[in-house]
Amino acid sequence: LTQTVFGAMPSIPLNNAADPSLRMPIVGLGTFGYAPYGGDPENWNDATAYNASLLWASVGGTRWDSAYGYKSKQGVANAILEITGNYTKIPRSQIFITQKVGGDNGNALGYDNVMGQFQGLLKMFNTDYFDLLLIHWPSCTAPTSQSSDPTCKQNDKRTYDPSVCRQHTWKALEDIFTNGSAKAIGVSNFERKHLEDIIALNSLLPAIDQFEFHGYWHEYELVEYCQNLNITFNSYAPLGAPDVEANGFHNWPYVLPQNPIAMTIGKKYSKSGAQVWLRWQYQQGIVLNPRTLNIDHMKENMDIFDFEL
Repeated sequence: LTQTVFGAMPSIPLNNAADPSLRMPIVGLGTFGYAPYGGDPENWNDATAYNASLLWASVGGTRWDSAYGYKSKQGVANAILEITGNYTKIPRSQIFITQKVGGDNGNALGYDNVMGQFQGLLKMFNTDYFDLLLIHWPSCTAPTSQSSDPTCKQNDKRTYDPSVCRQHTWKALEDIFTNGSAKAIGVSNFERKHLEDIIALNSLLPAIDQFEFHGYWHEYELVEYCQNLNITFNSYAPLGAPDVEANGFHNWPYVLPQNPIAMTIGKKYSKSGAQVWLRWQYQQGIVLNPRTLNIDHMKENMDIFDFEL
């Protein structure tokens, strides 16, 4: 890998709770995988993520989206450390790593709980900071979740208060940001009502809201609400997810990249249907986390900046 190839992706600055010097590459690699709808929703393991990450870096990718709740996180870490020579061949500053804590796969919310998750991730990735740290989910209803914060104990109706729980969790991210262990902080899967809990603190606003957004699932009102607050909208599953794809819960007739309308538009620009969908989101001011194990698709996902819909 060379620095000429590495880091060629266009990037944007972030607002609100973000270091002014930080720039986020428009396209990153999503590392959570889906099995067919109704099956195990996580089919990316460490080996899958490791191999995909090496391919992503080989085509110039520099941004990874990971999470404490992903079974793939160790594989992502191993690949990044190998690619960078433990940040000696390629400086840590040229890699953008998003991490998420709390609320997923039974991982507890609450100040102390997410602090513990965060420290474990720093050690795993052998770094003293993450570029972007998100609260993964606004609440956690999994019975295995055990928070030390009474307001986050969803099984105890006497003390459970999801709004206060979110606020306590956000305070942990604020402290992480203030001490420099995250260059930016934000949220994931937060609807407007969840964001209002953060706004009510009259403190730092999120830099990012990461949310599912694609041609079959698009909450335009949430995008507008975020953008009015200078919160950058970051789409995961930008090319669709099994629960809203062909043979999934909604039984749409086409997977998004093969949607005839997108493919017809793509022919006009010598682009694929997938590239049309990614460009459609980019032109709405959305940054993207497409997921793929295919190096040709990775190249396509990065090649969306030379045409306009």
